[in-house]
Amino acid sequence: MLLNNWTKLSHSSRNSMLTALVVIAAIGLYNWIVAPHRSELLAAQNHESVMNNLVTKNKSVGSDIVIKKKKLKELRDKLRQAHVELFDPVQARKFFSEIKLLARQHRCELSSSNFLPAGSKLKTGRPQRRGDVTINRATISIVGAYGNLVALINKLQDRAQRVRLDSISIRPGSDGSGRVECDAAITVYVAHKKGEMLQ
Repeated sequence: MLLNNWTKLSHSSRNSMLTALVVIAAIGLYNWIVAPHRSELLAAQNHESVMNNLVTKNKSVGSDIVIKKKKLKELRDKLRQAHVELFDPVQARKFFSEIKLLARQHRCELSSSNFLPAGSKLKTGRPQRRGDVTINRATISIVGAYGNLVALINKLQDRAQRVRLDSISIRPGSDGSGRVECDAAITVYVAHKKGEMLQ
């Protein structure tokens, strides 16, 4: 019956019908064969752009890590250098106990000394402790010839550890002998190991 209907159609109707069948078949073939591959190609292109972005980010993160490692190395070097400038508790006690001996060696007289306890509060009212580092201070009065005083002060500061002179005042001696009197405030920084008690 279908064949009879087909034969009864005019020539233009048959061509239209064949064209419609070819178009339907082409659309079907496109959806079954080409469209899935096209989707895979688009996914591959998206995957490639995502991978390129990841590679770029990876390079950026890698260079950031290199920069941060370099900065960390510089900070560690600075910390090592700063640690060299700190006294340990034994060295600090030895330094302060040797001031009188050094004064004698430089032909000066230590007329008075006042050692403030480690971590004590000064005029600022703040404790002088920063983490595992304490600030030890002393005020000293020395009498001697000017050149000898300068040599003594240079000797006090001539060491790897940092010795800071917070203040220094020099005035003519009261005895008229040509000697001068010197008052100085000395600060040293003491590093304590973790768990070590302050003394």
